[in-house]
Amino acid sequence: MLVTDLLWSEGEELGELEKYTLNPDLEGDGHSAVSPVEVGKLAFIDSIFYDALRGSRERAARFFQFILDYVVDADESWKQRVKVRCECGNEHEIIPCEWLSFIRDREWVPRARGQERLTDASLARLTRHDRRLAETVTREEHTDFLNLVGINVLEQAVLAAGEAQSSELRRKLAQLARLAVQHPGVVAQLIEDIEAHHEADKRWQANQKLGKMVEDLIQKQLKSHLSQLRIRLKTQFKGYDLGAYVDDPSYADVGSIEVQQSETLLAKIEIKATRGKAVSMSNLQGEEASNDEARYWLCVVPLDADEEIDELTAERVEELTCFVSGIGNRLAAAREGIQEAVESADESGFDLEHIDDIRYGIRAEIWESDATPLKGVVEWLAKQVSGMRR
Repeated sequence: MLVTDLLWSEGEELGELEKYTLNPDLEGDGHSAVSPVEVGKLAFIDSIFYDALRGSRERAARFFQFILDYVVDADESWKQRVKVRCECGNEHEIIPCEWLSFIRDREWVPRARGQERLTDASLARLTRHDRRLAETVTREEHTDFLNLVGINVLEQAVLAAGEAQSSELRRKLAQLARLAVQHPGVVAQLIEDIEAHHEADKRWQANQKLGKMVEDLIQKQLKSHLSQLRIRLKTQFKGYDLGAYVDDPSYADVGSIEVQQSETLLAKIEIKATRGKAVSMSNLQGEEASNDEARYWLCVVPLDADEEIDELTAERVEELTCFVSGIGNRLAAAREGIQEAVESADESGFDLEHIDDIRYGIRAEIWESDATPLKGVVEWLAKQVSGMRR
């Protein structure tokens, strides 16, 4: 099958005009246009597609997301109002849009048993499990379209919260509506604060994803370089990200059994990825770095501003990676100053609060001027092992 246009319009002799009218409850027989009407169409809207939507909540959500993201802007037939002469002898005002008729008229939204039309309740079932769609339907630019298909955005959002929360939500929203009348500016600020918090949460999740991806890629490259040196890596969760260990063996021939001594820690590696000109170390990381200056390495992966994280490879990360030794020595003076301030406050009869929340901003000039590449760190580790085995 060759599809040359995703959206197009063509003349069609419309039957069942009630599917195209502003009033979807138009009843009676004989509601058919007496002459062709130019109708907006969307490719693939057929029985096979219909069955596919009805069988999968995920596909139904993706379809409606596509409609909102692309179709409503690319095809304006849903905004048109056309009067057509009907075989019943009257004129009816219609919306000449076939895909809109499909969305409003067909039972395409899956439910536990069967399917149903798009309603507040059925859309709520889709948005409850699809955060992106939940956000999309609340955008101001979609208001007219959602009103046209009979969706009350607030009601579907309340329903999407689930039966256990919907009653309490309605009560709180009623209170909020009353306050909005009395103090409209305060409510507007509240909404802005909530949206800002939501955006910050999304950025945090994106940063977590990036950090984990970079950590995994660095581990992969280090492992490939260290495997022959009998150096292994272990993930840490406090103070630093990776520990590099060597199995320090003292072999004794006891038949075919090898006796192996305990493991030795060679290096502690804290990994940071950034698109900016600084990275941040927590107070706990700073303490770890200062207490073990010789083994502690700060690893920074400075990414380009437009670097797509899903396209990062282990080789690209190795190319970018900058290891900084002695970061604990750089932080020592600042940490001593903080400790002196804490002790001085204690002697004066008060406490300094939020000390554990202190963060150290490491500027780019540090890793740009004093950086060791990944292969250099591997060579350093090899020398440590060589010195141990002499």
